[in-house]
Formats: sequence, structure tokens, C-alpha cells
Amino acid sequence: MRGLYLITNDDPLELLLAKLEGAMATGEIAILQYRRKKVPKEQQDYEVEYMKAMCAEYRVPFVINDDLDLAVKFGLGVHLGQSDGEIKDAVARLAPHAIIGRTCAGSIQLAEQAVKDGASYIAFGAIYA
Repeated sequence: MRGLYLITNDDPLELLLAKLEGAMATGEIAILQYRRKKVPKEQQDYEVEYMKAMCAEYRVPFVINDDLDLAVKFGLGVHLGQSDGEIKDAVARLAPHAIIGRTCAGSIQLAEQAVKDGASYIAFGAIYA
């Protein structure tokens, strides 16, 4: 898979959706991660449902950041940080071939364990400087 790994931010929803639509229209997005830390839980379902439909339209895989329950609820993949649950739990609860990512900071050992546990991909580095 080639392309950009796009992560949502906490922009106002209307602005974010406009940005996503523009980005998706380029055909360069390989995956979209839903990561909206400042959005109330009650708003997340609406946003995820809308973005899931957008991703389906553009054939872009969609994963949920840090929330396995939300990923299961919507039949999506998940990206887990080191303190956000176990890869083995995600493998057991998600559909076969669901995308499961793991943050590994800068650790080869964490990466090897994530792959061993069934992660589809691993991520190195931090989202913040």
C-alpha cells in the first residue's frame, strides 16, 4: 500500500470534513485514522459514521485511534498506543483481516512483539515533537 497515512485533528467538524474531502479526492490517501481527542463521546458516533461512508466512497481504509470498542461497533480497524489495549484482544474482537496498528515509539522490541501478536502495521515516532 502506497500513499499518505492521514490522521484527523480537532478542527471544527465542517472544516475537517472539507479538508478530508479535498485530500481524499487526490487519490493519494492510503489510510485514514480517526483521532479526535477533544470531541465529546456522544458526537463520535456521528463523525465516525460520516467518515466511514466517505472512506468507503473513496476506497480508503479507516481505523479508529485508541478505542477498540468504537472500532468493533463500526466494524473498522484500530490503531493502539502502548497503553490502549492488547493487539491480541483486537485480533480476537475485530473481523478477520481488519487493520490493526500499534505505536512502537522507537523500540524494535515493541515492534517485533506487535508483529508477533498480529499487528498489520507498526508506527515509529511521536505525533508531537
